[in-house]
Amino acid sequence: MKFVEKRIGEDMKSKKTERRWYIARTSLMLLLLSLSLSCHNENRKTLKGYGDFLFGMSEMEVRNKINVTSEKTGSIFDYGPLQILDAAGEIDIGGMKFRRRLYFKKNRLILIQLINKETESKVGCDFRFDRAFGLIKAKYGNPDMDIKKKDFDITKVSVIKFTFGDSAIITLGGTWVSKSMNDVVDECELRITYEAPKGGKVF
Repeated sequence: MKFVEKRIGEDMKSKKTERRWYIARTSLMLLLLSLSLSCHNENRKTLKGYGDFLFGMSEMEVRNKINVTSEKTGSIFDYGPLQILDAAGEIDIGGMKFRRRLYFKKNRLILIQLINKETESKVGCDFRFDRAFGLIKAKYGNPDMDIKKKDFDITKVSVIKFTFGDSAIITLGGTWVSKSMNDVVDECELRITYEAPKGGKVF
């Protein structure tokens, strides 16, 4: 009986954590929408992809470059149903470990996400976000506009966007959730998203 009660309690805690992370990520998406009309840096002409992964690659071409740990169907932004592959292993960016997630539409690579999730304080999460931002800025120049941040005390979201002349986009999003929300530890998640051009130039 005690085991059953413990299991029920753990399941409720897990659902509570998922719900609160969903709320935090929804806040991040709203910030992304607020950046949709921002101005881009005209020196950024094209974005071909990230590393060995080029936009337009077939799923098989990408599979030949990675070991796949999971695959599923999902959606992101306004793309509709997508095939999603998670790559095995991690890559190091500025001393932070990122997982790679790849999204395909009609068998073509359209979006690449680098995901870092760590136990971290709010201040530490800000530091990690600023470090990732600095690395992206050093390579691609100034962002479209100033960093957008929303602090709700028990959760905080930050986002910045880099738009290219071919309409491709790099977005850095940071989400911090306090232990009062997830009942375990403070967590910080960074997502760097490389989004393929949508078929039209922005200038």
